[in-house]
Amino acid sequence: MPVAIVQPIPPFTPGTDLGYVTRGTGEIELTINADGSVAAARMTVPIMPRYDALLVSTAIAQWKYKPATRVGVAVPYTLRVRIVVQRR
Repeated sequence: MPVAIVQPIPPFTPGTDLGYVTRGTGEIELTINADGSVAAARMTVPIMPRYDALLVSTAIAQWKYKPATRVGVAVPYTLRVRIVVQRR
């Protein structure tokens, strides 16, 4: 299974929500390349549309992993990550 090296979560602020949600729980599905980069990401359990888009773009651009291995060889892997956010 991949291990997160860099996984910044964007802040959940009034500028990224619709003004009434103070906390959210969601899930993002990642396709992680054999080099540990994120090839694709999608929300499987959305939090809020604008925040979801920010989270997906951040995951693709910035998240890095120690890749999964099979018999000692790095392999692509699909991983689901639970996200819990709270308004600051």
